[in-house]
Amino acid sequence: MSATFSVMCIEDNAALVDSLERRLQMEPDFGGLHRVRDFTTVTTEAEARRPSLILLDLSLPGGLDGLTLLDDLVQHIPDAKVVIFTGNPSPSVAATAMARGAWGYVSKGVSSARLVAALRVALGGDAIVELEE
Repeated sequence: MSATFSVMCIEDNAALVDSLERRLQMEPDFGGLHRVRDFTTVTTEAEARRPSLILLDLSLPGGLDGLTLLDDLVQHIPDAKVVIFTGNPSPSVAATAMARGAWGYVSKGVSSARLVAALRVALGGDAIVELEE
């Protein structure tokens, strides 16, 4: 069996995170999901936990900007594999996010199978863009 992977999820929709966690638990090499509850401590938590992959929503509460968080994560944890996970897919925002260091850009509208496949591509070290079906 391959090494396990862990995911840090920076997303304010708890039901979506619950669903994501249930789906990932079906993967034999899934090692766990960390939910970020305080979005102001994202970078510190990611530095401490060193997840295999970070799923980052662009629209966060309190006026936090996901692209700014992406910049912080890339600067402080350059080996982090950050995948943008958004409900408002846009090819131009995808290009911007990838240019700023994201490994992937995935629409929340894709199937769970496509989401897991995209995460595996990023975990493998390749860039991935998956927009809505």
